[in-house]
Amino acid sequence: MSPAEKHFVRTELLPDHHAPSSLAAHVARLEARLGRRDDTLDVMAMTSALMERPDRDEARRRDFRSLRMITVDSASTVEIDDGLSAEVAGVDDVRGDVSLVRVFVHVADPTRYLDPEDGVAKVASGRVRTLYLPHGKRPMLPVALGAEACSLLEGVGVPSLTVTAVVRLEDGSLVEGSGEVVMSVTQSSGRMTYDEVDRALEEADECAPPKSTQTTGALLSLLSAAAAARKRWRTGQMGPAARAASGAGGAERGATGATEATILAVPGPGDAGAKHGEMTVTMRHAPKSSPSRELVMECMVLAGQVLATFGLENAIPLPYRSQEAIAYDPDADDDKRNSAQLSDYRLRKYLLRSTLATSPDFLDPSRYAHHALGVPAYTQATSPIRRYVDLLAHWQIKAHLRGEGQGGNEGRTLAFDRDQLDAAIVALERTNQALTAAERAIDQAFLCAYAQTLPDPKTLPSCTLLHWINQERGLGILHVPVLGRDLVATLHRPAAVGTQLSCTVTAADPFTGTLVLTAD
Repeated sequence: MSPAEKHFVRTELLPDHHAPSSLAAHVARLEARLGRRDDTLDVMAMTSALMERPDRDEARRRDFRSLRMITVDSASTVEIDDGLSAEVAGVDDVRGDVSLVRVFVHVADPTRYLDPEDGVAKVASGRVRTLYLPHGKRPMLPVALGAEACSLLEGVGVPSLTVTAVVRLEDGSLVEGSGEVVMSVTQSSGRMTYDEVDRALEEADECAPPKSTQTTGALLSLLSAAAAARKRWRTGQMGPAARAASGAGGAERGATGATEATILAVPGPGDAGAKHGEMTVTMRHAPKSSPSRELVMECMVLAGQVLATFGLENAIPLPYRSQEAIAYDPDADDDKRNSAQLSDYRLRKYLLRSTLATSPDFLDPSRYAHHALGVPAYTQATSPIRRYVDLLAHWQIKAHLRGEGQGGNEGRTLAFDRDQLDAAIVALERTNQALTAAERAIDQAFLCAYAQTLPDPKTLPSCTLLHWINQERGLGILHVPVLGRDLVATLHRPAAVGTQLSCTVTAADPFTGTLVLTAD
């Protein structure tokens, strides 16, 4: 059994009084709320035409195919939209150790084929993002683009957008003026899973970072050193609430929206073969934070910072994502225990929602800082295959790199002016809210179905009390590891925040989304 398979918990088939076919029909009705039309044939026809389009930026692309580049994803990932490279940029004159590392983040470039007015792009704008539902993935882009032509496949030269900067290993800061954004051609030297990277890092020499990247192990060691330095730097820049949570890893998980467990639903009774109208529900517990995931995350945050800085310096309207710092007194916090569960909850409790804006105050840096991530500016542009807002950023940046409309902000001929980009983002946010509501309803239906199949008396051990909603009524929020969620429960006795206890599922109905938990 592979390490990934060990994370799966197999359940029995759903009981007869809630027939699996009825659950499937109910989920189909919920999915209809997503508003995704069955336009497969139209999209296929439009995609075929796009594949014949010449690359108008071919002469502008820098050739990075000689750089050793790796991609790191889950084993099931088919849309590979980023890869990593590194090289030594400086050595300490006294000790002789590596002191500067240039990190490269290579991002897939769907805009090599897509223009904003193309039919496929318009379909993608309506889809907003790739959806990961318990019963399957719903891609934003057609497979021929997202999983094939644009994906950073091993051994294939692929048009890309490369973001690079030099990291000081001493303190994790970026060398001033080292950030660069270029159109490129890249070629993956190898695809690795998170587990494979973790094993490679364990086997790597724990001495000083290597001075070459002739092997994958050496490249990973160099990237790991840069990532560790960056994490130290970011922690020092974070707002107080994020810094308080970061001790247990909560800031990174909260800021990136990672969940602890994922529900999967497959047709048929498990491995016994599919039967019409039957469905098996499984729970996959997400891997704990690991060196590989932190390495990738740090590189993505670095890319987001460099891209945002590039945009601000050149007055390019982009989807800048900022988050204000708030007043926070750790001594007045009743959730001071240093556990991952409490840290995640603390972050969500104290931090304000991030804000998406195309033109933050260019004169006031505090207006576009992202305090949860600890960076002075940030934009998301490393997943253009899976997020339409990232595509918007690519169109804007590439138009600037081509020199279109240079000569100041007035009269600039970018892909979108500020008003157009504002309107596009407002539409995306509105659609995304509807998608999120539908996703939550679908997830809740499967969560209730999963809870129904737990063996009686359906006890859920090792829960953590995170917060009292109403102590007089006994309503609190529990972190429930078995279900991988923070859920409302009724507690029949007093308990302090951070207390470990068991609770019981007393009601679960996938058709109404009702899940009732009680703790004695």
